Amino acid sequence: MSEGLIKDAFEKILKELQTLLTIAYLAMIGIGMLFQYHYYKLYAINIFEYADLFDYVVAPFENQRIFIYTLISILVPFGLYHLDLWIARKFPKSYSIAAMRMDRLSWYGTFRVVLFSIFMLLYLQMAAEIYGIKHKNRIDKKAPILVEYMDNSTLSGNMIGKTQSVLFIKQDNGKLIVIPYGSVVKSIELPSPNPKSEKNTSQK
Repeated sequence: MSEGLIKDAFEKILKELQTLLTIAYLAMIGIGMLFQYHYYKLYAINIFEYADLFDYVVAPFENQRIFIYTLISILVPFGLYHLDLWIARKFPKSYSIAAMRMDRLSWYGTFRVVLFSIFMLLYLQMAAEIYGIKHKNRIDKKAPILVEYMDNSTLSGNMIGKTQSVLFIKQDNGKLIVIPYGSVVKSIELPSPNPKSEKNTSQK
C-alpha cells in the first residue's frame, strides 16, 4: 500500500516537473525573442529573418545581462505577489480596506493572479527595451574587428551580433553587413538605420 502511494506521488511529481520544464522552455524562447528583437530593431534589423529557436533559447545564457534582467523580471512580480498574500493573512482587516473589500469576492484570487502576471509582462517588456538601448551603446563603443574571407579579402567593422547562420557587422560609414556562415555568398549589405532615431537612442 505504501509502495503504491509513493509510486503515485513520484509519478505526479514527475508529470508536474515535465510541465514546468515545458513552460520554462517556452518562456526562455519568448524572453530570448523579446530581448533580441528590442536590441536588433535599434539597427533596423528584423532578427526573426535570421535567427532560429536555438538562438532565442541560448540568448539569456550567452549574455549575462539578459539573464539578470530576466531573473529580476520574474522575481520582482513573484515576490510582490507573495508579499501581497502575506499581508492579506497577517493584516486581513487593513488589507480588505486597502483592496476596497474586493478580496471578499469569489473572483478576487483569479484577478490577483492575472494582475501580477500582467505586471510581470510589462516589467519584462520595459527591461527588454532598456537592455536593448544599453547594450547598443556598449557595443557601439567597442573596437572594430577584422573579418577575413576565404579569398583573403577583409572587411572591418563593429560586430553588433551573430546567430547560428550569420554575422552582423556595422562599418564605420554606417553600412550594416550580414555575413552568412559557410555560404557562397560573400556578404549582404543592409540599409542603414535612421540616423535621427539612432541619435535619439544614443542620447537616452
